Amino acid sequence: MLKVREARSLLRDHGYVPRRGKGSHEIWTHPADPGDPVILCDRAGADIHHYQQLRIRRLQKLHQKGA
Repeated sequence: MLKVREARSLLRDHGYVPRRGKGSHEIWTHPADPGDPVILCDRAGADIHHYQQLRIRRLQKLHQKGA
């Protein structure tokens, strides 16, 4: 399972920019598509939810095709 800190690193590597959300939530947006954010919740050492991991993997594939 992917950790929150690993997900942050992957998002940052693909050009996503974080901003604070409510509570422990972080909202990550890409400058090219700000209307499609990725929301992470939890602490850095915690596992991300399975649906968050699937979304990040899909974004990785999209960015690899575009490169």
